[in-house]
Amino acid sequence: MARRWRARGWTAGLMIGALAVTGAVGVSGPAAAAPTPVPAAEQPADGESGSIDVTISDAEYQALVAEGKKREAGLLKTPGAPAQAAVRPASIAAETEHRKPVSLETASRQSRQMGAQHPSPVKAAPPVRTGATGPVTNVAPAIGDQPDQGALDQCMTSDAENEFGHVLNRFVYCKRFETQVNFYRVVQGFRIKMGETEFTYELVGQGDDHARRIRTFARIQEDSVDYDWRIGWEQVFIAPYLPLSFIMNCVEDFEVCNATRGPVVLPFVTWDNNTDWFYWDVYNFARSGVGRDVISYNQFYLEFQALGYGVSDPGHSASRRVRCDSATYLAHGTTQYPEACVFAEVIPHLNYQVGTDHGSVALHIATAQDRPNDTWPKLVPEDVPPPRDKRIPGKYQPGVADAPGLHRITAELHPGQTKDNEDHKEGACYKRGTQKDLYLDTGLPTPPDTSVEQCDEYPFGSTLEGAAHPDWDFSVRAVPQRDNSVAGGILRAWYTDDRILAWDAELPAPDITNDEFYVNIE
Repeated sequence: MARRWRARGWTAGLMIGALAVTGAVGVSGPAAAAPTPVPAAEQPADGESGSIDVTISDAEYQALVAEGKKREAGLLKTPGAPAQAAVRPASIAAETEHRKPVSLETASRQSRQMGAQHPSPVKAAPPVRTGATGPVTNVAPAIGDQPDQGALDQCMTSDAENEFGHVLNRFVYCKRFETQVNFYRVVQGFRIKMGETEFTYELVGQGDDHARRIRTFARIQEDSVDYDWRIGWEQVFIAPYLPLSFIMNCVEDFEVCNATRGPVVLPFVTWDNNTDWFYWDVYNFARSGVGRDVISYNQFYLEFQALGYGVSDPGHSASRRVRCDSATYLAHGTTQYPEACVFAEVIPHLNYQVGTDHGSVALHIATAQDRPNDTWPKLVPEDVPPPRDKRIPGKYQPGVADAPGLHRITAELHPGQTKDNEDHKEGACYKRGTQKDLYLDTGLPTPPDTSVEQCDEYPFGSTLEGAAHPDWDFSVRAVPQRDNSVAGGILRAWYTDDRILAWDAELPAPDITNDEFYVNIE
């Protein structure tokens, strides 16, 4: 019966246990094992299997046993974590298989569908830009040699323990996933499975809001390595000292993206006792971008491979997609964010909360989304049967990929559309301006008291679907000035913090490739 050994706590007692297992199975080497084919179920699979085939000669096997005995006796030391190479070896880049990128439309559509399949948990906190330990719900955490601890604490929860991982927000991604590598020897042309080593890797990605890159971090979760090998000696003296390589790669070709820094290679026993993160940068090149904001998508993945013993097949994580741009209009005050990369497989949504300092705006939006017929302006004057129900877009519906959303516009880039939205709002709220005649009988019966109130509109005046849109309806309501001011400030900050790009009519398939976002009321 196979026994499992941990890579921690090497003691004399463990040595005795190893001898007992060896005695139970016999001390003949692996060459004496019956040459049976590997069942199809044990063959390495595509995707997230992590299977690795390793061919080990008899001479290599005997050398490893001798080395293991020396390590156990304290004559050899297990190497510590190495300094990570800053330069990616040319051989690594040359051997990595790259693919041509898909079209912008395909990347946008696939990202949206994946985001709907794996919706992020709704977060109550509004956008706040803070340091390394504070809230980072909707912002880009600082890029450093280790993951931002605030982002890590929020992201690396049970939501991250699956094949997809967890997109906390557009700037933070994480994953914790258990996988294994299988080891084989080839005897008389047959592959003999000699054992498997299980481990749990952790992966974190942080989008950069100052450059077209993401910084990725990886490690093996401490004390997660487990061994299940056929021969006791191999399980004790070989398996823990087999080296495992981690490196981050880019899926697309070098016209689109590239990953930097070399691989990290450690024995399993060292990985299992390590708590440091190793990082790689994945850069996206502006030359691959499309449209006014130079938009480009690429994918990345973690590759791992056993080294040093014949031929091995690399295992890898599932690839995740990012979107990069060079939009010049995103800023907080005088601080500009002219380039960035964000995680694309998420549905952007702004959260407003009832019962807060912007609660009346939240209530207005909730009414517009859920009971649009109860809002002003009416479709027709009082006492006239309405021809249809009002249709107001933008409600966040987790898991629904094709829900009608909103698209950002700006006064600088879309002066005509923003002015039209303002004119229709003024007509519906105050019965004044160029559109006043349109709303004389259907607008607000009592205009807002401008000494204490303001006119709130939904969809926002900063969206393509605002009051002037010919195909959608809208709502106006008088709200306290303070609530409207706070809600407007949250919206403006969120546009930058969540990297919401403005509408670009020149993009291919603009209804699909432009940023679409939603509003969630809590």
